[in-house]
Amino acid sequence: MASAPGVQLTPVRHSAAPRSRFRFRSRSRALSCTARLQVLVFLLFVVLGSFVPASRLSADPATLPPQLASLSAVQRAELLRDGVLMRHVSRAADLQLQPRHPFRSQVEEALASAGPNIITETVMLLPFGISDNEYLALYNSLRRVSDLADIEYWNEEKERHHDLFTTSFHVASRDDPRPRPDPLVRAIPPFESIHILQDIPPFHEVISRYDYHSRTLPGAEAFLFSGVNLDRIRYRGFPAVGRENMVTLLMVLRGSDHLIVYGVGGARVTNPLGLLSGRIEGPFRYRTMGLFQWYHDSHIRPLRDSRG
Repeated sequence: MASAPGVQLTPVRHSAAPRSRFRFRSRSRALSCTARLQVLVFLLFVVLGSFVPASRLSADPATLPPQLASLSAVQRAELLRDGVLMRHVSRAADLQLQPRHPFRSQVEEALASAGPNIITETVMLLPFGISDNEYLALYNSLRRVSDLADIEYWNEEKERHHDLFTTSFHVASRDDPRPRPDPLVRAIPPFESIHILQDIPPFHEVISRYDYHSRTLPGAEAFLFSGVNLDRIRYRGFPAVGRENMVTLLMVLRGSDHLIVYGVGGARVTNPLGLLSGRIEGPFRYRTMGLFQWYHDSHIRPLRDSRG
């Protein structure tokens, strides 16, 4: 897969195999007419096959869940091949990867309220169903908020890794910032809201609200995670993001024979008098991308690899 901007992929070097000459030999001095015809037919199929677009070979809409029918042929081919897509836009109206799901209106309302001008979206696919315990583990992975302090993201502009958060923990409320244990559950509730305190470099400590919604549908179930900042975010004293202007949403839809994850996040970044141009846009973009990449690599890819 072509890497999304800002994601560092380790190149894999493939040693070129030595060229070999193909010789068709027979015990007789010449191939029979039938053998010659078989060879010609084989070569014809090879030549014609090289002109068939890859998307026509692997992006048949029938091989994807119907919730992803709006993806383009190129996007379908990439998702089937790699299991994940990621892209950046500057307007919510330009989002392309969102599948049909029961929380779509909530996602759109959250984006409209935050009004982000730096947005990253992703969609992930597992072409098989998962167990109840695996589904619960995915839900709890978004409630294990202390793990977020262990995530690093790659800043393409500075060409180095940065901490997503230096600290991240559950608190009782905005008025009581004492750390509390991660709020893990044994059964998924219909709704719950918690407060999180996080130190966001290169900014400062911020209190956020994390909401968790879940629904059971005929033949499927889904949950939606949403996080929004409750404090203003400043950069070296300058206002960068207003209250509730940074949002992250992650939706997981579980079917009997598939799992779809859709994520979108962004911020309405201000740039007073252009003084912060080139300094704050990148960190917000790469942070969101790093969060989604972490979720895929730590929680979705292991499920895919476990099925071989």
